[in-house]
Amino acid sequence: MSFLYNVRSNPPTAPLLLYLPPSPAVPVEELEDQESLDTEAETQAQNTLQLQERVLASLNPPPEYLLRQNYPIAVIRYRWSPGKALAESDVAYASQDQDQMAPPSNLWPRPLHDVTFAYDWIKKHLSPPLSASTRAVNGRRRFLRRDFYVYGSYLGASLATSLALTETHPQHRVAIRGVAAYNGIYNWTAFVGMTTDSIPVADDAEVVQKATPGIQDLARLFRKPPDLFDAFASPCLFFRTTGHLIAPLDLDRDTSRRLLEENEARLEEDEEREDRKTDLAFGTRTFGMDMLGTSRKVYLGFPPVQSTLCIPSALFLHTTVPPDADPKPPRARKQGTKPSVRPRKIPESSNGHNSFAIQADEMMSLMRRGIDKVEIKRLKDRPPVFMSEYNDHRIVEPDLTIQSSESEQRVRIASVDAPMDDSLELGKDGQEKLLDWLNEHMLNSDE
Repeated sequence: MSFLYNVRSNPPTAPLLLYLPPSPAVPVEELEDQESLDTEAETQAQNTLQLQERVLASLNPPPEYLLRQNYPIAVIRYRWSPGKALAESDVAYASQDQDQMAPPSNLWPRPLHDVTFAYDWIKKHLSPPLSASTRAVNGRRRFLRRDFYVYGSYLGASLATSLALTETHPQHRVAIRGVAAYNGIYNWTAFVGMTTDSIPVADDAEVVQKATPGIQDLARLFRKPPDLFDAFASPCLFFRTTGHLIAPLDLDRDTSRRLLEENEARLEEDEEREDRKTDLAFGTRTFGMDMLGTSRKVYLGFPPVQSTLCIPSALFLHTTVPPDADPKPPRARKQGTKPSVRPRKIPESSNGHNSFAIQADEMMSLMRRGIDKVEIKRLKDRPPVFMSEYNDHRIVEPDLTIQSSESEQRVRIASVDAPMDDSLELGKDGQEKLLDWLNEHMLNSDE
């Protein structure tokens, strides 16, 4: 699931860039589906040429501006699609034979499995060998290190952020050190809202496309609504709770409403049938549509205290929000009043208040808060950690100097112009900002 570029032309200790494309890989069965090819093709050679073109396009190579930098790059391809549906005859046959399984779906969490599998393979095969080491001044062996940096856009940005937050170990000789993301979704629960009669529903394809252009319908990405609440899909949830009491029962709004009303009616029938009264041990049933809603969001302690995880250096890029797209414009301060000294509240992407800019701002703010409120404080009290990856059984002390820089410097955000061709890649100004950040980290990395 990965392809390598410029790896052999660089030393094994050179920082490696992991690139996650903005769109998933095309499944092989769709590439080989002759029905999807041009039916008007007169010869088999034309069909073959058309198939070859699709295969080349499905490889998701890095953009040209990255290849020109001569970075060693590993492309992590992932599958994220509903998959190919069974024909009617196949469905009938499968219903008769219990051992006949439907084709596997590429919905969530399949992309997560693909990314973690590819990362483990890259880490195993592209790490400097343990036998290659140098002698430090104090006589201890100094094992060669290799830094990984991750860049992804759109769907790849969400996966890249989750991967970086769970694989950044500064003490490890080979690990992720930073992440750059462009127009990612870091909180999928922002597409879940409440109707006026307190029924949780998910946004339809039109609402999703309007708020975050380039992102597909939720039903083409997730199998069921609880998947939206997975922290690996919504990395904001590593740092806070969702604020929702329950998830929708279905990704379709009408189906979710119908199922919830049916469940409510079924519970009422059960109560009447069993003649339940208010003097039962737990009193009357209080869980119903009138009790559904949102709860208060609570911050979580991340990274965990018993872990070598740290928050990576990060750059979040997002397209510029049009002036008329901001649902909550800032209010002007009355003349003669003093500005508020209260700390800036972390913005929250929520249903009806959602965009790439808001998503990036919330992710950036939560990571900065994790550095200031959790990471540095816990590093001071963190005990030494035994590192099993070294063969000299060393114990690594917490390195506070790694986390001495300010959170605003480590986690950055920038607005960029949308590309002229409406592609899912960065425009010219976004490319410059990304390359500046990559050069700052990858070219100055200690080998």
